[in-house]
Amino acid sequence: MRLLSNEIIGQIERLERDISAANPQELLVLQPEFHSFLRDLSGKGYEIPARLRNLDKDLEDDAVESQFDNLPI
Repeated sequence: MRLLSNEIIGQIERLERDISAANPQELLVLQPEFHSFLRDLSGKGYEIPARLRNLDKDLEDDAVESQFDNLPI
């Protein structure tokens, strides 16, 4: 596994800031971007820290859950 470079760490920090400042609608846009970014890093052999994998999972869960928020009962 490759270690994350300072440039990649900077990109991750920017995405984390954007995510923490986002409203629920913005999170729905940021989630696929964050997921793709991590998937690309992993595909290039970079080690993805657990906190980022957990954040990705939480965002994905929230995105799926939001799909059911507007379903009629």
